[in-house]
Amino acid sequence: MWRFSMRIAYAVATVSVLAMASPAYAEQYFIVKEKDGKTCTIVKEKPTDETMVLIDEDGVVYTTEVEAQEGMKKTKICVENEE
Repeated sequence: MWRFSMRIAYAVATVSVLAMASPAYAEQYFIVKEKDGKTCTIVKEKPTDETMVLIDEDGVVYTTEVEAQEGMKKTKICVENEE
């Protein structure tokens, strides 16, 4: 009986840890602009080189590409450069 309850406790703990870790694996989208260019684009990885500039409105990270596209339409830098 005691071993059975320990197995349940381990199973519950494992499920809890996995449930908390799963949002970390969600896709992320960022709005970037070439340093010398005027066009904004959406990328899945945060830029690490110096040729791209991250355009973030208050540190926003988008979870879907559609959200990122809507955010890009509202971002002042991207809208001004389209005109």
